[in-house]
Amino acid sequence: MRKRASAVIIKDKKLLLVTGKEEDFYWTPGGKLDEGEDFESALKREVKEEMDCLVTSMMPYCQYRAEKEEIPNFTVPASEVRAFLVQTKGTIRPQAEVTKYIWATKEDLKNIRVTKGFRSNVVDRLIRENLL
Repeated sequence: MRKRASAVIIKDKKLLLVTGKEEDFYWTPGGKLDEGEDFESALKREVKEEMDCLVTSMMPYCQYRAEKEEIPNFTVPASEVRAFLVQTKGTIRPQAEVTKYIWATKEDLKNIRVTKGFRSNVVDRLIRENLL
């Protein structure tokens, strides 16, 4: 099973989400671990690669198993996900596979396509804990 590190970045009760060219859904910055890499190192590397920002702090938030999911034009593989509450430094500049980012409120998230695992394990918890 693929392992994925996820950066949950919140600013003014809004969640940072990213997407790629011609994608019909959003996700958090982060990505799969390289061979021999731990979750924390992968998260720092992915945030730098995708957003050109530096991680200044991270705190484990949740861990879950996401089932394989079919989204139009894309298959999200089954993954073991570890999400971290993250603070960053620098100006966000989408790069690599990321072409766009948004700051989503809890109201926005009702109409934004994200994976089922992310919605039920992260988004719903952020709302319950009044972080969004």
